[in-house]
Amino acid sequence: PSFILEADSGLKIYVHGTNTDYHNIDITVTTQSAKLSIIHGGMTVRVEKSREHELFPGFYRLSDSDDESLGSGGFMNAFDLALTDLIDCYEKNSSPNSNLETAYFSHQLLETVISDG
Repeated sequence: PSFILEADSGLKIYVHGTNTDYHNIDITVTTQSAKLSIIHGGMTVRVEKSREHELFPGFYRLSDSDDESLGSGGFMNAFDLALTDLIDCYEKNSSPNSNLETAYFSHQLLETVISDG
């Protein structure tokens, strides 16, 4: 499916689905000053920041950044984050980030998109 969601703040979220034989879940957030990407199903993360173009003063382009706010990506990073979350939940007697309630909301969103499509 392909659709656009608009938050109350006016933020637009573009979702594009493809029918492929490979796993393809990519998330890209584009702002005025940066582009944050989680691609290849979370295996690759990339932070690009706007900077003045060296050949065209007064114009800007994106450039790779050493900002590690998205983590290092890869399977082990996702596994480590999930395991850390489960340990924290056990120690604090709380619910994990991904649970039946969050899965329900995701399922509800997909059902709405499919039925309104």
